[in-house]
Amino acid sequence: MMHAWVHRSRGADGRVSEGVLYAGSAAEAHFRLRHRLAREPLSIRHDPLRTLAAWWHPQFRTRDLVAFYRALGRRLERGQAIQPGLEQAQEFVGDARLAQAIAVFAHGLREGQRIGAALRAAGFPERDAAALDAVADSGRLPETLFVLADDLERRERLQEALRRTLQMPLTVALLLYLGLYLAFTLFLPTMARFYNALGGGELPAFARLLFGIAGQARADLGLTTAGWLCLPPLLLWLVRSRQLARAWERIPVVDQLLERSELASLWRGFATLYDAGVQVEEACRLLQQAATRPAVRRWFAALGRELHSGWPLAQAALRAGFPRHVIRAVQAADSGGDLVAGLRSLAESLGEDVNDLSARQEHLVRVLSTLLAAALVAGFFLVTYLPLLSSTFSRL
Repeated sequence: MMHAWVHRSRGADGRVSEGVLYAGSAAEAHFRLRHRLAREPLSIRHDPLRTLAAWWHPQFRTRDLVAFYRALGRRLERGQAIQPGLEQAQEFVGDARLAQAIAVFAHGLREGQRIGAALRAAGFPERDAAALDAVADSGRLPETLFVLADDLERRERLQEALRRTLQMPLTVALLLYLGLYLAFTLFLPTMARFYNALGGGELPAFARLLFGIAGQARADLGLTTAGWLCLPPLLLWLVRSRQLARAWERIPVVDQLLERSELASLWRGFATLYDAGVQVEEACRLLQQAATRPAVRRWFAALGRELHSGWPLAQAALRAGFPRHVIRAVQAADSGGDLVAGLRSLAESLGEDVNDLSARQEHLVRVLSTLLAAALVAGFFLVTYLPLLSSTFSRL
């Protein structure tokens, strides 16, 4: 886990400044300052709040990464020097971890590292490092940076739509969770004393059970409060666990969305690498490493093997087991005379499919979230008001 460290350090020009550094330990932070950022550490202290924020969102902020890729791409497209641009980028990005990564990247380039090695050492995504390293000698760096930025932006739009859909049920759940705490520690114990004063023996069994639980919660208020405060972090850990993510990805519409989104990104990358003159087997190897979906990884690994065996691209895609709609598009691109344009058209078509599928997913999540909110409200009524109503009606 990466921790946040606030440091005072001296640069090569002798100026002392403060900043935030992300590393696994104080010793690693010291090493990064001295050897990766070329700064002399003066003091390092742990920052728990920034560490918690880094745990909650362990990746670079997507919008800042998109802005960085596009700014760097425009600079390279104009033929300007890269180092001044990297220094400026550290100022305009709002993500402290990305600013640190850019500084490490700039230091690696100054030390003579290839762009891919410098990106990996700085902690950039492996897929991005592999793609930029493959086209570093071909003059296609600006175009590849723009492609990476477009892919990241599309994924961010999908995630933003999902967050907007989940905002309402999460707000309802938070308010009801607070309401349940107040009900079990204040409201229900008060009503229990009232009904017991009237003769609690006639109360329904469900009402007696909840009143008893509320009385115990009120008697052990400190333990109840501690348990209530510990439950949200446990739920957050569960929500962010890989097991729940795998379960979510097994939903057919979600699986299809992720698969087509990755296929669109990787086929666009294949077109860029092919246009840059990268050997097709090497391009398939890089794309296989960049893939996250097991099926997509298998397809590109098989495509590389079939191309190495001498099959043309259209036949190799068929033998590799790609979905039928991908095979048809590759065959059309191969027979159209402009393979690069055809593959980019395939990527655009897959991107449109992703937009349609994301709309379906957003509708599914909206329906499920509405049902969840209704269930939460019904559960709140069951726990709070039903005991009172049943107790009242039992005395009529």
